[in-house]
Amino acid sequence: QGGGLSIDPGGTAVLSASAVDGNTARAKGSGIAAGGGVVNIGGLTVRNGSSISNNTAVSVTGTARGGGLSIEQGCTAVISASAVDSNTARAEGRGVALAGGVFIKGSLDARDGTSISHNAAVNIDGLAATVAWFVAALIIFHRGLRRYASASS
Repeated sequence: QGGGLSIDPGGTAVLSASAVDGNTARAKGSGIAAGGGVVNIGGLTVRNGSSISNNTAVSVTGTARGGGLSIEQGCTAVISASAVDSNTARAEGRGVALAGGVFIKGSLDARDGTSISHNAAVNIDGLAATVAWFVAALIIFHRGLRRYASASS
């Protein structure tokens, strides 16, 4: 989990004018691939033009979720004036692909022109669900949040 960055329980990370780019989280067997770019099991702040881009979460018979970012239950992420773009959650067999951009079980506060776009959830044989997948999430959208892309299968 966390192809580029994994934030452990109780931990925090701040990305400022930084990039998490071109990483892969890969599930073994029927496991879960979470956060091709970043998996957040703690606290995350992304700001000042940072980007989480061109990352992939991949599973064959399990679940691929959060191609760019996976925010786990009880965890918080704040994204300000930054981008989560061009990420993919990909299931290559009978698995499930959820949320090419951001998978949210915790809470997301996106603000100040944050862009979450051009992400895809793709499945060759099974289910591909929306690029933004929200499970019991508290989501606060501020002015300037751009659009979510659609899922493809």
